Amino acid sequence: LVNLSELLASAQATPRFGDNASGQRVVEGFELRQVKAGSVVEQVGLKDGDVIVEVNGEKLDGLPAVMRLLGQAQAMAQARVTVLRGGQRMTFVFNTKWPD
Repeated sequence: LVNLSELLASAQATPRFGDNASGQRVVEGFELRQVKAGSVVEQVGLKDGDVIVEVNGEKLDGLPAVMRLLGQAQAMAQARVTVLRGGQRMTFVFNTKWPD
């Protein structure tokens, strides 16, 4: 995986809100916008409008989850990212480290 600053500069991600069963407004994931051509985000197959809902099985339901995952990123050998694209769930799996 590239360094964190390069990854963060690859696209914008904004919270996607929805209502849960009790009518409470909740974060359902993070929608990607302005994915830069040739960036690491584009290279792994993500596109403008994709909503990232899970990383390695952990729901992205708010900023605390995002911060926790960023803290774990250096130790991850592989990332499994689940997105919503056009109403369909898709999962992308990619290595986050180069082989030695």
